[in-house]
Amino acid sequence: PETHAPRLWDNKNTYPTLVSKKLFDEVQMVFNTGGANREER
Repeated sequence: PETHAPRLWDNKNTYPTLVSKKLFDEVQMVFNTGGANREER
């Protein structure tokens, strides 16, 4: 378990940051275009 925890923690520290950044950009784009992107997809 000790080797498992740090690894999960590492992923949780780096992965969500990248995802949230990408998500944030997407949300901003959707808001900027008024949801036009959502319909295109």
